[in-house]
Amino acid sequence: MKDKILLLILICIGLNFNSTAQGDDENRSNPTDGFYKRNLREDAKPYKYPDININNVKFYKRIWRDIDIDDTANSMLGTPGASLMDMIVEGIKSDEITAFDATSTVENPTGDGFTEPLTPAKAMGKLADSVLVPIFDDMGNQIASEMMLNDFDPQAIRMFRVKEDIFFDKQRSRVETRIIGIAPLIHIDAAGELLSEQPAFWLYFPECRELFVTRMVINDNGEDQNISFDDVFVQHKFKSTIVKESNPEELSIKDYVEGEGRLKEAERIERQINEYKESIWDY
Repeated sequence: MKDKILLLILICIGLNFNSTAQGDDENRSNPTDGFYKRNLREDAKPYKYPDININNVKFYKRIWRDIDIDDTANSMLGTPGASLMDMIVEGIKSDEITAFDATSTVENPTGDGFTEPLTPAKAMGKLADSVLVPIFDDMGNQIASEMMLNDFDPQAIRMFRVKEDIFFDKQRSRVETRIIGIAPLIHIDAAGELLSEQPAFWLYFPECRELFVTRMVINDNGEDQNISFDDVFVQHKFKSTIVKESNPEELSIKDYVEGEGRLKEAERIERQINEYKESIWDY
């Protein structure tokens, strides 16, 4: 009987030794960076918006806003290597998101109607600066020239435009804001002077959400804030300035207000929207 007990003890010791050794082997072959494995959210899915019956929409307004990445309130969107533009470039190149031409046409007069999809190469070409490069023959004589694209640096994009719809759903007694599109803004220069900032192309936000929800924003300290890029836009966790509201003439604020008056007009529109929201709560 004692021999059997001794044998059982030896077997248990052997199993424990093998388990420990196996665990050590796994730690050596599969090291973990930190005390826990960071969740990269690859399988995350955006939550579905509630369905809206158009007959229940009482108030409707379309707004265009500009987001300045250099504003400290938006710094998490511009973290080098993990910025909003880095993610957009990644999504375009992998065909996860589609860029649409922002050029005004008869079919799409405002340029933001998502009518003309661009190939990844053409989309990237809208972002890169071009330079006229001379072509020489074997004798060193210039025989021609061609336009070539410079390498694109995502950090060069400092502004984004957002197109959104604001409406009141009577059935749910709630004012909702839904982003429809996002556009990186590029500088339009002439004779060394900045003429304007225009969309390089437009992205359809409902499509972008599939990618945005899988990427966490990074704060100034290099750590995630446990929110995704989808959260930032769906929950409006950014600072922006209104540049246009829906109107019959399709005029932007800069088209009818000059200088410092533009900011005051943007604030007036923002205030009007907030007052409407407050009136709903009072009701």
